[in-house]
Amino acid sequence: MTVFFFESYKNFLKEEVKNRKNFDATFGFHQLAEAAGIQRSYLSKVMSADAHLSADQLHLIADYLKLFEHESDFLQLLLECDKSNLPMRRKTLEAKIQLIASEHRDTAKHLNAKSTVGSHRGELNSAEYYLDPLNQLVHVAIAVDRFSREPLLLAAELGLTGAQIFAIISLLERLGFAKKQGTRVVALEPKLHLSKNSPLFRAWRNQLKMMAAQRVNQLPENKSYSFTSVFSADVKTQKKIHEKFIEFLKFCESTVSDAQSMQVYQISFDLFPWTN
Repeated sequence: MTVFFFESYKNFLKEEVKNRKNFDATFGFHQLAEAAGIQRSYLSKVMSADAHLSADQLHLIADYLKLFEHESDFLQLLLECDKSNLPMRRKTLEAKIQLIASEHRDTAKHLNAKSTVGSHRGELNSAEYYLDPLNQLVHVAIAVDRFSREPLLLAAELGLTGAQIFAIISLLERLGFAKKQGTRVVALEPKLHLSKNSPLFRAWRNQLKMMAAQRVNQLPENKSYSFTSVFSADVKTQKKIHEKFIEFLKFCESTVSDAQSMQVYQISFDLFPWTN
């Protein structure tokens, strides 16, 4: 689990030692103590009591663990917060920690897909593109050879008329997301990602979910897979699941990038609290 899923530097170190021990049975806190230039007994006291590492000692441990600079900086911020005895300063540090952690947990930061939000042109294009999820479906579909050669085949697949398919393709061409190449329609900018900061995000997500639910209901049981679970746990467990899903998304992205375009699929995932 990355450091950005922790609110205490001690908990991160405990989890890191536990995880590394799974790959190397000899790994333990004694290596961290040696890296920090302190006694193993003192590190044990730090991990089990109110004592704390110094900033320099934590820096040496982070360096030993080969953390990136931004991860090491975040770990130092956790240390500052843990050591602070001033309520107002601690509150400020906690807010900063939550902001940084939230930014680094954002799915977009872990994927290579290009965001359509940023430039003025990108935002205008994304508005027209994402206002109707069918635009995205057609865009992805024309990366499939048979639909690239005969876009009208999509009419029956998506329950649209030929005129609707051509209208969408014309829109994609105008936005620079597709182009005519002889008798084919070629998809451009195939990896697009709508930032959650976009004002369109909620509307697009809700429309796509409604379309997905309708499509799943239309398909026979052996053509789709759905899973829903309501469970009770703690925040730490939620964060672990969140991180595992990000790892899964990375796997999906790399696997899809290497796959031959034969069909159009959709995957969805929701993780949220019903109670506060």
